[in-house]
Amino acid sequence: MFASARAMAQTTQPSDDSPRSAPAGNRNLFSLERLDAALEVSSEFEQRRVRNDGPQWFDATRQRNRRTTFDEQFLLDFDASVYDPNLLSIGGSIGLGLMQERYYETFNNDRDVDTNEGFLSTYDLRADFLRGKEISGTAYGLKSEDRYARPFLPSLREERNDYGFALYRTHETLPMQLTFDHRSVDRTGSRRSYDDENLTEDLLRYQATWITSAQHSLRFTYEYAENEERYSGSRDAFHNVRNQFRLDDELLFGNQNQHRLDAVLRFQDEQGDYARDLVELGPRMSLRHSDSLMTNYQYQYSREEIGGLEVDLHRADWQLVHQLYENLTSTLDLYGLAERVEDDSDTNEIGATADFSYTRNNRWGRFSADLSLTAESERTRGGGNRAVVAESGAFVDPLPVTLSRPDVIPWTIVVRDPARLRIYLPGLDYFVTRAADRTQLFRNPLGAIPNGSTVSIDYLYRVPNDGSRDSQLVNFRIQQDFENGLTPYYQLDFRHEDRDVPNPYRCNSDYESNRHRAGLRYRRDRWNAGGEFELLKDAIDPFIAYRMYSGVNLWRAPGRTLDARADFSHYFFEHSDRGDTMILELGIDGRAEFSRALEGYLTNTYRYEDDGTQGRGTIHGVDLESGVSYRWGQFTLTASVEYDLLSIVQSREDGFTVWIKLRRDFPNLLGRAR
Repeated sequence: MFASARAMAQTTQPSDDSPRSAPAGNRNLFSLERLDAALEVSSEFEQRRVRNDGPQWFDATRQRNRRTTFDEQFLLDFDASVYDPNLLSIGGSIGLGLMQERYYETFNNDRDVDTNEGFLSTYDLRADFLRGKEISGTAYGLKSEDRYARPFLPSLREERNDYGFALYRTHETLPMQLTFDHRSVDRTGSRRSYDDENLTEDLLRYQATWITSAQHSLRFTYEYAENEERYSGSRDAFHNVRNQFRLDDELLFGNQNQHRLDAVLRFQDEQGDYARDLVELGPRMSLRHSDSLMTNYQYQYSREEIGGLEVDLHRADWQLVHQLYENLTSTLDLYGLAERVEDDSDTNEIGATADFSYTRNNRWGRFSADLSLTAESERTRGGGNRAVVAESGAFVDPLPVTLSRPDVIPWTIVVRDPARLRIYLPGLDYFVTRAADRTQLFRNPLGAIPNGSTVSIDYLYRVPNDGSRDSQLVNFRIQQDFENGLTPYYQLDFRHEDRDVPNPYRCNSDYESNRHRAGLRYRRDRWNAGGEFELLKDAIDPFIAYRMYSGVNLWRAPGRTLDARADFSHYFFEHSDRGDTMILELGIDGRAEFSRALEGYLTNTYRYEDDGTQGRGTIHGVDLESGVSYRWGQFTLTASVEYDLLSIVQSREDGFTVWIKLRRDFPNLLGRAR
């Protein structure tokens, strides 16, 4: 989340890479070791055009936006210390200047012009104090303005403000650390005001570790987090406050300390729009019987309040891991859980998973295979709702994300990024549909979810009264990596669910899914190619598809490279409302140093999608960016241009932006003064 103090807080003491202390007789109250300066003048011109064609002539809209910006900034970059570098060292950069902006907009026959002038300031400062002492620390502050790039959509202007500190106590038996981080991010500049984004987050963290011996330690952690976010389309901000207390106890035992017993106690109190209160207790023991055999034992109790439900959970796990020579790794997992939703339902579940992973070198190359077998049995008494937290899904066009549980309550779905920091919004970032008793999420090409990205999903779903579910899963993959670069592979994903409910229930059908993927990859030094055939058989969205892709290095020389890529896929869906879908994506990326003074780059992606799904139609997307940098003496000139286009259904949006920056450096001002 925060790269500055957060990264430093992972250790009990920052590394001592500062200069050695000066002799006592030569120390000054304030010493300036380095001072550089620069003068920057930059300009930006952006033009956006939007066209929407409705079913009637009076529904059509035309909009054009132009923006011109000028910035002038003077920057100082320095390193300094107070009395002794180990006592207090300060470094970083400060920029002060002015900015002028002019906006011009036409919407059908209406016109609007606006201007803005203001003060511009940026900084990136850091301070380290008491290096090498029992109590030490660091602090930082950052304010910057930059671009926030989005595929096939215009970049936003990002203003970021960060600050924080970290304090450390180095001690043999009781090391401690205290950190605080603040982040504020504003992204603006789109012609659509609902694209603007705001994020504010504060995180305070305290940690103390009691080391009683080389075999035992007890760690206490407290976290306070407050975040407020407004993302693409949310009229109201999402606000959450979390307090979390955690105890981690670890004990090593055995004649070589090869066994471990640890336990965690966690309490979380959260308030806000998506509050999640939690109490968790879990001891775990790992026994290493030999170099090839290990067993793990774990018990977990949790009481959680989420989505208006109070859930008590007891879970026990047993795992065995066996390594046969260097080729075969076998893992066996057994678990059982009992879940009770207060004033609602009781669920008991048992399951087992056997996993086998085999690798072996042969005269042709390397062979590998993986097999996973899973069986689960679930019994529910008392109809009601259950919660699913952090289910993983991947948006890969044109396929939707199908939620694993039936009869999902649509308005309880919350989709986040993998770090669970950003909330994606229904209707703007994704669409929710129903297929039989399953719920599917489709990515909106105009939204903030990039194609191919993984998301974390929370939701509630209804369970029938006195129902049962028995599931069997098989995952299998086999491949041979030949020494000449050829790799054939095959993958199977099978799932079968038997459901039984005494009374008729509209969302209680059995479910079976068979997914087969067979492919061939070929890789050489400067190019690669491959193809894949895929078959999915289920009752929700069955299809047959094939894919062909290739990449080639067109130019490779010292300081110069040019790569091209192509990817084509074709899906044949069985349901009439889906039709066929073709996707073609072409790209080229290059970077070159033409001389010590001149360098440039180019990146371009074109995407074509012809989707037979109702409401999608043909999609064209272009994302082009190119730039050059030229240096002569102490002057540096950089220029870049970005063009993007997204045409979908009856809407077309395109535009381009040009950035130009001239910088004059004044290095080593201290040396000049001397």
